[in-house]
Amino acid sequence: MKKSAIVRRKWIVTSSVYLLVLLGIFMAANLGWLPTALLSKIPRYDLWGHFLLYGAAAYLIHRAFGKRMLRVGRFSLSLGISILIGLMVAEEFFQMALPRRTASLVDLAAGCFGILVFYGWGESRDRVARKKLDIKKSPRVK
Repeated sequence: MKKSAIVRRKWIVTSSVYLLVLLGIFMAANLGWLPTALLSKIPRYDLWGHFLLYGAAAYLIHRAFGKRMLRVGRFSLSLGISILIGLMVAEEFFQMALPRRTASLVDLAAGCFGILVFYGWGESRDRVARKKLDIKKSPRVK
């Protein structure tokens, strides 16, 4: 098996496990099982949660999908992140039907901002790694 296939499989497994954890967090929130007394000690914990949880999911999912992109007119969008945004919007709207939850555009914005930041960080990190690899591969000049 090629190294790239092994690496991609690791991303798929890691993001799948993470998404199961995320689903568990959503279910706990929907059922009122989150430790809100503890979480409320963190200022704006709900916004930070959306930012960090969706951001980390974007980082993992983009890699699990092999960084595949969708062409939409002149724009390219990450396939994995597009699916994640769809799920995020659906989850936020689903909250309208639940008595213990409230849908919020601010939460949605925090999630989107997290996705953008983590996507940008991941792409930047990959560019630096590629440059280091190119430097190692290039012949030395005296």
